[in-house]
Amino acid sequence: MLTLNDRPIPLEREVYESCVRLLTLAGCQVSRLAQPRRTSQSLGLPDLWVFGPGALFAWVEVKRPGGRLRPEQRGFRERCQARQIEHVVGGLPEIERLLVRWKLAEALPNGGIVLRPARSLG
Repeated sequence: MLTLNDRPIPLEREVYESCVRLLTLAGCQVSRLAQPRRTSQSLGLPDLWVFGPGALFAWVEVKRPGGRLRPEQRGFRERCQARQIEHVVGGLPEIERLLVRWKLAEALPNGGIVLRPARSLG
């Protein structure tokens, strides 16, 4: 079994579900794009399309700790960065930072977050 600091590394689908749950609790609208098997969907398309308040949105490529982007995923990220489109790669820590940036959560001194009351996203 793979471990990280003597703790089992979660499966990517577990990280994915945790990220979706946190984003939803924060009041975001989440579109799931991950495909369990090969499809005709464009290679490199991220796992989630997230709408926050106002005009905020982000692509999210969910990765478990130690996970790496495939070349197609790196290309998609680079295209987003060139256009200043938010593209998040990672798991719960990266989603927590996104929610703090979007002012949907407040960072705590211990490293955790507290969600702010959800606002209507319209």
